[in-house]
Amino acid sequence: MLLIKNATLFQEGKEHQRDVLIKDGKIAKIEETITEDCEKIEASGLFLLPGIIDLNVRLKDNVLSKDHINRVKNKAKKSGLTTFALMPDFTPCVQSDTFMELLEHKLDDSMLLSLKGLQVDDANKLNNISTLLNSGAKIIQENSHINGNLLRRILQYALMKKVPFFCFCDNPDLNDNGVMHEGVISSKLGLAGISKVSEISEVAKVTAMAEYYGTKTLFQSLSTARSLDIVSRAKYVNPSIYAEVS
Repeated sequence: MLLIKNATLFQEGKEHQRDVLIKDGKIAKIEETITEDCEKIEASGLFLLPGIIDLNVRLKDNVLSKDHINRVKNKAKKSGLTTFALMPDFTPCVQSDTFMELLEHKLDDSMLLSLKGLQVDDANKLNNISTLLNSGAKIIQENSHINGNLLRRILQYALMKKVPFFCFCDNPDLNDNGVMHEGVISSKLGLAGISKVSEISEVAKVTAMAEYYGTKTLFQSLSTARSLDIVSRAKYVNPSIYAEVS
């Protein structure tokens, strides 16, 4: 057991100083004063908050190395991240079960490793998804604008293996090589704008597929109100559809 003494926490929207007893990794009591013969942490003047979950973390420079893994793990601990998903668009890419097992050995339970649905060296060929999931991957991640049949098969694999599918929605043919949202501000700054349609159209497509197959799907880094509206409506059909915003 672990007893956290005199921590400041929020209950019903107000600050309170409380003792918190942890038993078997779970909160057992929250009271003004708790007396237990166990390990204690004095938290006077400190805030006790829920752990933060970040579902979109990348390695420095998107390069896989021991130093970069240790760096992101240390930063997570200092930032209060208790769980985070590591995106797979780093080099060298993971394409074998041996590499996946080696990488998982370097991680800990707080880091969820995702895998790219497509082989990086062949944009028309699926990775051996089942093998890589069995070797430690927890998430399948892919961009929305890939071949529709491949996207469908990835959603089916995710459903079959009972893992979430993370999807970044953008159609490169519609984004006009922009660097920010298309609108008044981009015009005033003289910067190429990204059409909202490049995101909205892809969200609508992937949403329809996620509804049809019932796959647990997370839309990554959405940036338009219309996209969020589409996802919100889709949850009536498939409650396992989620979104994060950039």
